[in-house]
Amino acid sequence: MAVTTINTSQIRDSAITAAKIADSTITAKKILNGTITGDKLTSSAITATQLADSSVITKKLADSAVTAKKITDSTITNKKLADSNIAGKKLLNGAVITIKILDSNVTAAKLEDSAVTAKKMADSAVTAKKMADSAVTAKKITDSTISTRKLADSAIIGKKITTSTITGNKIADSTLAGKKLLNGAVITIKIADSNVTSAKLEDSAVTTQKLADSAVTAKKITDSTITAKKIARTTITGNKIVASTIDSTKLQDSNIVGKKLLNSSITAKKLADSAVTSRKVSGSGLTLAKLRVIGNSVFLGTTTFIGATNLVVTDPIIEVGHYPTGVTGVSAIAPYSGMEVDRGSGTNAAIFWEEATNKWMVNDGTGLKEIQLVGGAGFTFVDGEPKTVAGASKITTFQLANVPNPLGSLKLYFNGQRWRSGAGNDYTVANSTVTMLAATLTSADVILSDYRY
Repeated sequence: MAVTTINTSQIRDSAITAAKIADSTITAKKILNGTITGDKLTSSAITATQLADSSVITKKLADSAVTAKKITDSTITNKKLADSNIAGKKLLNGAVITIKILDSNVTAAKLEDSAVTAKKMADSAVTAKKMADSAVTAKKITDSTISTRKLADSAIIGKKITTSTITGNKIADSTLAGKKLLNGAVITIKIADSNVTSAKLEDSAVTTQKLADSAVTAKKITDSTITAKKIARTTITGNKIVASTIDSTKLQDSNIVGKKLLNSSITAKKLADSAVTSRKVSGSGLTLAKLRVIGNSVFLGTTTFIGATNLVVTDPIIEVGHYPTGVTGVSAIAPYSGMEVDRGSGTNAAIFWEEATNKWMVNDGTGLKEIQLVGGAGFTFVDGEPKTVAGASKITTFQLANVPNPLGSLKLYFNGQRWRSGAGNDYTVANSTVTMLAATLTSADVILSDYRY
């Protein structure tokens, strides 16, 4: 069948399984944009090595997707945080301890008015010079006392934050943009399971090298996605098609040509009754070896041609000149009936029955002659008719007892040796007279003659 024969409508639903698709056949450009949805990927299919560098951008992350356990320890450095973005509510209660505050950085302006109550200070103790460096620890500060505006700009640096202090709920929504993450920071274990959805992938991001070998199974391909024009020519080989899948509805009309059929594939059972008409048989296609007629047969026409080297007929009688209904005798159809041999440019030879005379006739190319039957009137075989000479006579001619018919039937034997007939040979014959050309007949010689008359 032609290469463009199988189109989408000709393929049975779910017919093309993973086994039917040659390895490495479905490349990125063979997949419709937006085709591979989240549920088409096997669990944990997209690893860090499957993602193109820098492909996970902000808009590819689901809201609230980056949890504390998704961020590598010590990843968020001071320069990764946007200025003025860590508000008080982002810090765990008690998170800002003494060692997290840069020396000399809690100024009067950083303290909330009335924050330092009498109860928080030793009587008369709190003078500027009486406070030891780093003396104000987290537990020395009333809960919720240190607000955002109490912190100097850029005051909270990486080493001021206790390890594991910044959890997901300490970071303002939409705060962590792509540029706040170290390159390569988001590794597989930092992404929550099932959170990289189709919408989170950049268009055309999933290339051939990003797919694990054998990852794209039949389940992973959206129904009706692979159309005829999506399949490279000559890609689908015979062993890629499930046995018995292609039925007549999957084949395009008029596309099975002779060269698409295996030799001997069309058996008698595959032909509809009466399907082989005379027009379907080539002039040289119906040979005797291919023809087997069971029962009575009728051949119509003026001439029936049989192109056989040897025609073998097992029937004991071949009837010619069969009388049509109401006709009596061959003479009513033709004067002769029999067999004729086509000799090309020469006169045809034939054996005929002549109805008018009730005789068999033969034509050897020189005209019709009667065939004289053994035992019939005027037809006799003579075998070994002798001719001898008495006494001392010598003769060159002698008479046969009968006139040979035909003359060529005469066979003459001189002293046991057969002589040749004709001028320039051993003898000639005219009617019943034999003239000897090669010798003289004496009493010592014996001539025997075979002929018919």
